[in-house]
Amino acid sequence: SADPSTHEVAAALTILKNRHNLSNRCLDHICQLMRLLKASNVPKGSAHVKRIFLSSSTAHFTSSSYYCSKCNQLSSKATNCSNIKCEENKSFSKRPPVFLRMPLQPQIKD
Repeated sequence: SADPSTHEVAAALTILKNRHNLSNRCLDHICQLMRLLKASNVPKGSAHVKRIFLSSSTAHFTSSSYYCSKCNQLSSKATNCSNIKCEENKSFSKRPPVFLRMPLQPQIKD
């Protein structure tokens, strides 16, 4: 099987970071460990992961959505729920989970 691309490794690390509420420093250490173990295409650290997703080559096809746990809807804003009937419409009481939408076609072409 082929080695995962840098984008795929960065996506997996981002999922791990969010799922386990890891700090950027912890992500840096995971990257260091993976590089010591000679894993392929591992980003240098959390800043590199961020640059991968904010680079001009990927920025044009990614969009973020935020999940409101009160009304179970996705919001386009990180600060408050887009649903005017939701009690979180003024402001989220806690930081909502973030979903990155990435179309498949550009990923398959790479």
